[in-house]
Amino acid sequence: VSGGGGGGVDGDSPSAKKQRATDGSAVPGAAPGTAAASAASGDAATAGAVGGASTAPSAAGTTAAAAAMSAAAAAPCPNQTAELIISFLGRISFILASDSRDADSLALRSYSLTLFSEAVALWPKVSIKLGFMERSLQQAQQHMTAAAEKARQATQRQDLTPQQLQQIQLAAQSANGMHRAALLTALEVTSRAMTAQPREFITDVANGGARLVGQLIEPSFNTLSFTLSEFMTSLVSKLYKAFTPGAPHIPKPAADLLALINSAVQKALARATDASQQLTPGDLMRLASTIRIMEALMKVPEPVPKYVDETWVSALVSALYRFTNSHALGQPPIIWQDPHRDRTTERAEGEAAWHPEYGTLVWVMVHGLRLVAPMVVTGCGRDPDRLKLHLRMLISLITARRTDPAVLMEVMQIVRSYLVEARGPGVPAPLTGRETLVFLDKLAKLERMGATEGPIKAAWEDSFLDTLHHLCSHPDPPDAAGLRNETFVAVERAYMIGLRAARPETRAKFFQLYHQALPRVLYDRLRFILEEQDWTQLSHTFWIKHGLDLLLGMLVEEEALLLAPLGSPAPPLLDRMRPKPKPQHQVVADAHAAAIQAANVQAQAQGGDGAAPPPIPQPRQGMLVAQPSGVLPAGLGQTSQQAPQPTTASPAAAPVAAQQGQPQAGDPALTVQQTGAGQAQPAAPGQTPNAAGSAPRPATSPATGSAQPMEVDGWSARATAPEVKKEGAPAAAISPAVTSAAPPVAATNGAAGGAAQAAGQPTDAAPSAKQSEPEADEAPEEVAPITVADAAAIAATAKLPDDLQELLREHAAFLDVTGNLNVGHFSHALRASAAGDDAQAYNMWILVFPILWAALSDHRDNKAQVSLAKPMLNLLEKTCDAKQQAMRPNVGQAMLEAISLSQPQPKVPSELVQFVGKTYSAYHTAVPLLESHVSLFPHDSRCFDALASLYKQLGEEDLLHGLWRRRCRTEDTRAALTLLSAGLLPAAQDVLLDVMRKPWEQDTIQKNEQVLWHKSYLDTAKELCQWEVVTEYARGADDVLLQTEALWRNIPPDWDTLRVDVIPRAMNSEPSVTTHIVTAYLDIMDSQVAEAEKYAQSATRLLLATWWQLPEMNRWAKMPLLRSMQQVVELHESSKVLADIGNQNPAHQFGDLKDILETWRLRTPNEWEPLSHWADLLMWRNHMYNTVINVFRNLAELAPQLHQLGYKDKAWSVNRLSMVARRHGYYEACNRLINSLYGYNAMEVQEAFAKIRQQAKAYLAQPLERLTGLNLLNTTNLDYFNPQHQAEVFRLKALFHQAMDHDEQANNAFSTSLSLWPALAAGWLSWGTYCDQMYEKTRNVVWLEYAVTCYLQAIRNQSVAARSMLPRVLSLLSFDETPYPNCHVARAIEAAADIPHAVWLPYIPTLISGLQRGERRTARRILHALGINFPQALYYQLRAYMLPVREYAMQATQKQRIKTATEAANAAAAAAAADPSAAA
Repeated sequence: VSGGGGGGVDGDSPSAKKQRATDGSAVPGAAPGTAAASAASGDAATAGAVGGASTAPSAAGTTAAAAAMSAAAAAPCPNQTAELIISFLGRISFILASDSRDADSLALRSYSLTLFSEAVALWPKVSIKLGFMERSLQQAQQHMTAAAEKARQATQRQDLTPQQLQQIQLAAQSANGMHRAALLTALEVTSRAMTAQPREFITDVANGGARLVGQLIEPSFNTLSFTLSEFMTSLVSKLYKAFTPGAPHIPKPAADLLALINSAVQKALARATDASQQLTPGDLMRLASTIRIMEALMKVPEPVPKYVDETWVSALVSALYRFTNSHALGQPPIIWQDPHRDRTTERAEGEAAWHPEYGTLVWVMVHGLRLVAPMVVTGCGRDPDRLKLHLRMLISLITARRTDPAVLMEVMQIVRSYLVEARGPGVPAPLTGRETLVFLDKLAKLERMGATEGPIKAAWEDSFLDTLHHLCSHPDPPDAAGLRNETFVAVERAYMIGLRAARPETRAKFFQLYHQALPRVLYDRLRFILEEQDWTQLSHTFWIKHGLDLLLGMLVEEEALLLAPLGSPAPPLLDRMRPKPKPQHQVVADAHAAAIQAANVQAQAQGGDGAAPPPIPQPRQGMLVAQPSGVLPAGLGQTSQQAPQPTTASPAAAPVAAQQGQPQAGDPALTVQQTGAGQAQPAAPGQTPNAAGSAPRPATSPATGSAQPMEVDGWSARATAPEVKKEGAPAAAISPAVTSAAPPVAATNGAAGGAAQAAGQPTDAAPSAKQSEPEADEAPEEVAPITVADAAAIAATAKLPDDLQELLREHAAFLDVTGNLNVGHFSHALRASAAGDDAQAYNMWILVFPILWAALSDHRDNKAQVSLAKPMLNLLEKTCDAKQQAMRPNVGQAMLEAISLSQPQPKVPSELVQFVGKTYSAYHTAVPLLESHVSLFPHDSRCFDALASLYKQLGEEDLLHGLWRRRCRTEDTRAALTLLSAGLLPAAQDVLLDVMRKPWEQDTIQKNEQVLWHKSYLDTAKELCQWEVVTEYARGADDVLLQTEALWRNIPPDWDTLRVDVIPRAMNSEPSVTTHIVTAYLDIMDSQVAEAEKYAQSATRLLLATWWQLPEMNRWAKMPLLRSMQQVVELHESSKVLADIGNQNPAHQFGDLKDILETWRLRTPNEWEPLSHWADLLMWRNHMYNTVINVFRNLAELAPQLHQLGYKDKAWSVNRLSMVARRHGYYEACNRLINSLYGYNAMEVQEAFAKIRQQAKAYLAQPLERLTGLNLLNTTNLDYFNPQHQAEVFRLKALFHQAMDHDEQANNAFSTSLSLWPALAAGWLSWGTYCDQMYEKTRNVVWLEYAVTCYLQAIRNQSVAARSMLPRVLSLLSFDETPYPNCHVARAIEAAADIPHAVWLPYIPTLISGLQRGERRTARRILHALGINFPQALYYQLRAYMLPVREYAMQATQKQRIKTATEAANAAAAAAAADPSAAA
């Protein structure tokens, strides 16, 4: 016997066989005694078992059985021996199933099953006795039940250790596995037995086959094992094939089995259809087994499928409908997961990745729908009620939310089978035309909802688009034309899902449908894009690329690519080797002239009555034809209703020109020029505008004086090698490709010759007519381009080097390939790029649309542009989905920018420009557009308002103020705007308040300007923390949002009004970030942390959405969003604070609370940021500090460190806020905040001093409040402060006296301050400033010495500000005219010789220059000290100073020597002249 594994179950798939091999089981049904049986099992270990590799006793017995079978094959065997062999093989297979983890046992088991199959096939008449299996299965069942009960009791006991509990659970799992293995082997053996004896095995009562099958069906029916279910269904299908239900004389054992199966199925279906009872996992498990049985029985020959249809299908449809309704109502589905099952073995081979797991509700739905889909159409006489219920169920699954992708894919396949698959004769269509449209519409919406994303995306798209294209293009049946049109219009045009396909070939197929449905006229296609097409369903996509695809598809793809008018080609490599061809437009003009001349000759020959010949037929209007120098046909700008312009030419010239592949004569051209701003201007035919956009000039090339086609290294893309027709061959024998590629000269001659032949004249009439034309218009010799062979011949003839020959060959090959490119190659590449990249589509749209818009004008009127302008604006006005607003780029940006670049530009309302710019983040286009409108129409208030609104949203306050200064009518408004721009908010607020109080005449002030006053005043009040004023205004104007901002910032906050009245009304209006944050504040104050977190998350989402709508490079508009985000972060931290202080554990250390409070101290805004932002953060922290103080108020004795926790941080935050207000120049706000925010009597000494200091500085800066500040300092009890703080208080007193001109009191206060703390650097600096001021007042030089002494003492005490006074010290030193010993400034500097020498380093040049003045002694002393401590710093500057001085000194000395020598010589000469004898 050829050993091997078992075969497969009848009708089993290879995947099922592979699964059984993985489980260590074999499948019945293999042919006995063949090697194919071994290969079918897929078990590699079988070969070893056949050879007797195993040494177990069972292996020896199996080998003996195999030998006996081999002998029986040669000679007859007694029935008793055959029974023993079959019984032994069954027993050994069953015994080996208990040791399923041993590889040898698995191999031997598989071999035993194979021998069992061959044995029962060899002796088909022998009785098969498998009674031992009943007893073994009962024992395994009892053992599994006992182990499960023991495990259940163990989980309820408390005296077991985790190790003992784990051992008990492992024992239960082992018993369960042994029972499953025994059941699987019994099913496999029984199935093999029924394969050999389908009727005898059941009817033999003595052997108990029917009883065994019944015992196996019940546990297999109630399992989630895919393998057990597969063997069970195989067993049931064999039973039904042998004993058909309803057949006469069915044996009682078989009838009992059929009744058992029918009862189990009916119970499962009844339980699934009973809506009054909750479905359990066991019910779902039995329903899955029922569907498996029905699937298997549907493959059995008739009448079994009919029996299934009549008995069970209706109930299954009702069960599926129940599940669908539960899913539509949002009830959770039942998903049963078996933890002891390997998921990888449950998926059949070839199944898709999204296929559900066996036994789950999704699996039941998928396989149930797959089962009933063909039966509701053809079965039971096509019951209309059942079909209606089935279709309603499909619609419900499509429209329900969160339907599993596998179910949706199955529904798609069902609908496809109803619509596409062929039906038999007389079978009506499952779906009517209306139902077809409904299903397609619902399925198309799934893509927009995102339900098809994931693993099913590619398969879904292929299946749906193939179905849709079949319905839109299939020609049969003839009566389906209406359905085809309705499907294309209602489904494809509504969703354009075909043009959005991922596969290029699919997009091409659907584009052909649009190309055939839409006329190839520019006006009609633009009208389709802007007006006729409804883009609502495509708002989640960048649908402008589909319109671009339709426009680019109008191009004539066969035309050659031509160079732009201003293009500059590279110098040709082979230019001198070949003459250039004649330009194409000149060829067309020559053909046109020849045709007209031939027509005139014909008219004269016929008598010449002077009548004009009929016009030459023109191409279809609107067809884009590639012309030289960027020329577009004139028909591009015509509507479909406009008639073609008549011309005079011969009718015979048209077909000849068409045959030669040339544009027909009489087609006027329109040249479109692009200016530097991206605008297009029309020009006259045959002319092209110059670079400056002024008067047109002839369309000529810089090289030849005529328009040139596109050149690739000097050779025309249209030049092709002419083919010579063989002699005697008819004209029809020339292929269209050759005729279309013929040279332009041939087209010209053909046109003239055709016209002459039509006139009855010889063919040389056209040349004779052309002889009168100038020689300059004659075409040059036409030649073919250089080919690879030509290049090789030229190189060989010229005896060029090898590398140069290779270069020529490569260049010629490049020219051959590139010269054949046409418009189709270019347009296809552009369309593919636009389909795959939205950014590319955006750039192409804003480039192409202005050109096409200009092409609509024809110099006579612009009716086409006027008729398209309104639909274009309506398209911009439509409110699209939020997904479109979140896209980058989006349609709004593309449309607005394309309109801004178009000429003549459509008039877009300013409000619409503002809306599009804000909604679609098109600020970069909307703002320049409105700015140009404001410049052109300075009196248009709508443009001003729209532009001002965009400036406000972008945070461009300076631009906004500049815009209003141009618009406002009063000087007071301009003054207020100037103060606001400079940041002088208190002064601006006073000006605004005065201008609002003035009486104005009605015509003097615009309403918008008055609104500006109110808004600006409110903005200044918010910035100055005047929230009482804002609250009063908001209540008077009933502004809910303004009340929401102001009430919680009041001192004290009005939480009750916010909670009861304001917040409910604010939440009913448009949601805002402020509303959500304040609502979260309320929840925090009410200790509702969960609600506060919810509103904080909502505020975060709104902030991110607003951030996304702003431009990327604009930071000023994003600063408020960052500040609001910091408020949200502190909201989350406040929730943690509440959770931490709510911990009642006595040992709790409040670590989170301390960390957050410390973080709040470190995380503060920048000092230059607005005061309103500081106030928003610190005021909310102030409320949290109050909460902490109230919690720890009673812990002063138990935990004093916690008692002071809130007080210290609150005082610090109040002082910090008042300091920022003072440094911003808001002194009144500083005093108001510091007096009202704290609210407690107890305060730490350090913070109390900081509070007094800030108050005093704020009062000092206000001339009218200085006396109040001085009284504050005089009434302060200094006993609580240390000497340093006391000295600072006296210094502040001295500053008040100095400001109030109390000179003596100021001097005494400074003296007292520094006597209390001599190291007070600020005191020395202030006293020096006072002494300097006294010198200016009294001109007493003694004050100079005092001032310099104070400055230098401040520097000695490390005052950074005092170092800036050194230039003043050096200035006083330079201008002190007192002689050196009595010089007051020099004496003071020499007395402070111990100050850091490094402070003089920046002033070395000044000190060196002082060496030549009166202060040279002091300067020399300082420089000497610097030379000792910092020699390098002094050396280079001193050397740079000394070198010119030394050179000057040397020059002076030399001049003096020369002068002295000259004088001596002159004196000697004079003496010699006076006494010649002495000279001699």
